[in-house]
Amino acid sequence: DSKTLPFSVVLTTEEKKSAKEFEYHEGRDHIFQIVEGTTVYEVGGTPKNARNTKPGEWLAPTSEGATSVTLHKGAMLVIPRGTPHKRSTEESVTLVLISTTGSVKA
Repeated sequence: DSKTLPFSVVLTTEEKKSAKEFEYHEGRDHIFQIVEGTTVYEVGGTPKNARNTKPGEWLAPTSEGATSVTLHKGAMLVIPRGTPHKRSTEESVTLVLISTTGSVKA
C-alpha cells in the first residue's frame, strides 16, 4: 500500500486455484483486467456468516444471490468496495489488479 498514491497495481498469474470463501473490503475497490486465460468470479449477493479478519476486511463462506461471471482475455471487471467476491481458475489466468485505497470524495 502506497502512502502517496491512493491505489496499488499487481500483475499476477495463477493456475488451478479457487478461493474457499468470499471476501469483501470496506475501504478498497478492485478493478481486474484479464491479460491471458480465463477465470470465473462470483460477485455480489448477501454474505452469510461473515467474520472480520482485520479492520475493514471480511470473509464469508457463502454469499446468497451472488452472480457468476466468466472472464476471458481482454475482459475487465470492477468490484466496488463492500461487494462480496471470489475467484475460481480451472486452468490458468494472468490478470492485473488495481486496488484503490483512497477514500471516496463527492
